[in-house]
Amino acid sequence: MRYESLGVLKIVPEKVSPGYTLVPTFRGRAVHLIDIDGTEVHKWDLPGRLGSLAYLLPNGNLLCSTVTDNGPPVRQAKGGHLYELDWSGGVVWDYVDHSQHHDLRRLPNGNTIYLGWRAMSDTAAARVRGGIAGMEKEGKIYEDYVREVSPKGETVWEWAVSELEIERYPLSDGVTRFEFAHANTCLPLPNGQILLNFRNLDLMAILNKETREFIWEKRNIMWGRPHDPHLLENGDILFFANGSQDIIAPARSNIIQFNKETGEETWRYEAPMAWT
Repeated sequence: MRYESLGVLKIVPEKVSPGYTLVPTFRGRAVHLIDIDGTEVHKWDLPGRLGSLAYLLPNGNLLCSTVTDNGPPVRQAKGGHLYELDWSGGVVWDYVDHSQHHDLRRLPNGNTIYLGWRAMSDTAAARVRGGIAGMEKEGKIYEDYVREVSPKGETVWEWAVSELEIERYPLSDGVTRFEFAHANTCLPLPNGQILLNFRNLDLMAILNKETREFIWEKRNIMWGRPHDPHLLENGDILFFANGSQDIIAPARSNIIQFNKETGEETWRYEAPMAWT
């Protein structure tokens, strides 16, 4: 989506959280910081086109990734060059993995975790169920991995979705088969575990880094390709649901909150018009 200006269309002051909002523009060359009135208070000019996400770190620096030309033929929300930029846009830290995509996060210990792709082995790929037949990429299926690197760029931990019991996690109807399973979120939790979201499985899961197993998971094909889950202080999960599960009816996205233990939906926002 192209935009002509940056700002706020509507504001209800008594319902607005105080503070500032970070606005990364997908594939743009800048990240903006705006106040509650929509006024830009700061801007980072990036060394390249933004991969997907950006985060404001506690020290005021910006963590983001930019697009590189190399890497797998999968391109959705691809990054490849990870950066920490100071307030003036100077490079404090950088790291290159041409397979990086979607999310990246800074851990309390100073390390960085991020999502990446790599080609599955033929044996693992043969176990992938579901999706649209024949929609592999050059005969290959690319799997997600989660990698943790030190400030020096050394890999200190890594996990890949092929470690799962693959047959238990079929791809959702209507998705291509060149990705297993389109992870788009790797959120570190206070206890050291990681909340993961897999768009093409309509699945959220919490991964125990030590056992390398899911200790909690929730799947619902009616989410229609979820994104960006957050674990709230009350234990609920808040996330964005694309609403693209119905290929006939107009898509309508939602913001959904549910009880992690019971699965009960506790809140939802849905715009009154379709195609939102």
